[in-house]
Formats: sequence, structure tokens, C-alpha cells
Amino acid sequence: MNYKTQFPDFDDQMPEFVGFVDTSWHNDVCPSFQLDLGDGQGLRVWVDYADKTRRECPESKRFALDLMQEDEFVKTLIQTDNVEVLNWAINDFKTGETR
Repeated sequence: MNYKTQFPDFDDQMPEFVGFVDTSWHNDVCPSFQLDLGDGQGLRVWVDYADKTRRECPESKRFALDLMQEDEFVKTLIQTDNVEVLNWAINDFKTGETR
């Protein structure tokens, strides 16, 4: 699976998420990528459409970062429209700053 085949009409260039695996699935609302942190814990990034009118919830932020445990959702860590803020949150969590 990858976002290009699961979401062929995706409307923007995908940011690179180093170490993340593309977990996009066409029945989700947007592409996703997951990083295994070990001990069953992981991070999942959701990347919604750039065009807000194409989003399931147009008022939602473009990027979301979820904490996962054994591939199950635990909580959303951050929602933002800024990919730099998203990458900061990913790095912050990976280094243990927010665990």
C-alpha cells in the first residue's frame, strides 16, 4: 500500500517522514504513515488534503499526530496546519521530551 495508489487524487506533494512506513488505506479519510517506537508503541501521522473543501471535516487541521499502542489509537498528540510544527512534535516525542 502507498498513498499514491490508495489516494490517487491527493492534491499536494507529500512531506517526507523519515523512518515512517506508509500505512495509507483507501477507506480512511486521508493518507497515514506510522513509526514503530518499540515495545508496541508507535506514532501515526495523518496528512489531509491541502484543499480544505476536500477534507471530511473542512475545519480540521491538515496534519495530526497520534500515539499508538499495539496498532490501536491511544490519543492525538497534536493537530496543526504547519508541517514544521508537526516535525518538531515528532522529534520531541521520539527523544522522550513529551513521554
